[in-house]
Amino acid sequence: MEERILDDEESRRIKLKRTAEGTDAVDALAEGEDGEEIYVDLPEEEYDEDLVGLTPSQLQEELEKRERAAREAREESEKRTAQGAEKLAAGEFADAELLFAQALVCDMGNAAAREGLWTARTKNFTDDEVFFREGVAEELGDDEEARAFVLPHVKEKFAALRETYAKEEAEIAPGVEEKQQTRREAFAANRKYYLIRFSVFFAVAVLFCIGAGISASFLLRTQSNVPIIMIGVFAGLALAAFAVAFVFARKLYVASRLYGENEKLSSTESGARLEFLRNRIRALDLVLGEAEK
Repeated sequence: MEERILDDEESRRIKLKRTAEGTDAVDALAEGEDGEEIYVDLPEEEYDEDLVGLTPSQLQEELEKRERAAREAREESEKRTAQGAEKLAAGEFADAELLFAQALVCDMGNAAAREGLWTARTKNFTDDEVFFREGVAEELGDDEEARAFVLPHVKEKFAALRETYAKEEAEIAPGVEEKQQTRREAFAANRKYYLIRFSVFFAVAVLFCIGAGISASFLLRTQSNVPIIMIGVFAGLALAAFAVAFVFARKLYVASRLYGENEKLSSTESGARLEFLRNRIRALDLVLGEAEK
């Protein structure tokens, strides 16, 4: 009989104890028990908490189950890779890309599927625009194996393209940023102007409301009509102040929106071009492996 005990404190070591009886498990840590103690070191990469506490027969069954599932996944991956290769040879790139992607889901270690995926995605490396689509360059930058396959096909061309984009960016960036800063100052001043006026009239309206409330507190203390008159005056003034505050609030909203739009490079034609160039350079850096992580 064997009992498996995992000691987490001693480098993933399994302690097995063999006894003469083959029916009941024996506490391998108990003192005074007869039996041969065997220590087996479990490699760090093979450690799995789900396997802790299983009997030898349960462990064997679980390992066989996992191996069977892995084998079936590899077979399915190879099948879809072969189907993708047929579609690729026929020039059906979209279908081929889907099949290769499914093959990788089954087996991420399938190098043929990974290479087929990027070949199909780029239409046999005739479509460079795919690398500038959202998320594609990031995906490639995070997959060293895929990038190692793709890079020889595009390195020289993309390096020259990046140099062209960087040169144009350097030429237009100072002018775009200077104009943006000039507009920023004007929009900030305009926003501040309306913010101050809105705040003043809103505060005045609140004060008039307080005045109306205080006047109302005198209604039961006096027979005079003065409190009623004061309530009407304060209420009217508060309403007028709120109306003016509302007007300034709308102007403040417009001023704030203009300030926010100015912060976007795409708000002007030259700014949009600069943003385009920077996005392209970023994508090329990811493909070429030069992006800052």
